[in-house]
Amino acid sequence: MVDRITAASTTDRVAAGRLAASRAQVPAPAPAPVEPAATPTPPPATRATAGAALQALATDLATRPPVNEERVARIRQAIANGTYPISPENVADRLIALRLNWIPA
Repeated sequence: MVDRITAASTTDRVAAGRLAASRAQVPAPAPAPVEPAATPTPPPATRATAGAALQALATDLATRPPVNEERVARIRQAIANGTYPISPENVADRLIALRLNWIPA
């Protein structure tokens, strides 16, 4: 379909041409100088200290069992005494959540 030429459409075209011409005359701003990002590197003594601290933490964690035996003993005692709080709603919710995670997609 062809649009009719009217005074309004001609005026719009002339205004658009003037706007494009005025934009062409404005110089583009100069790009800001890019400075390289400084990467902070700790001094060698700090790195050695951090490495030693990590090594000590890894050694400490390796010597302890992954299970908190004291907590397990408290839970077993509470179950034996009948004082361990069991919520059927929580058990059901967790069973449903486990089942939903096991369904292959």
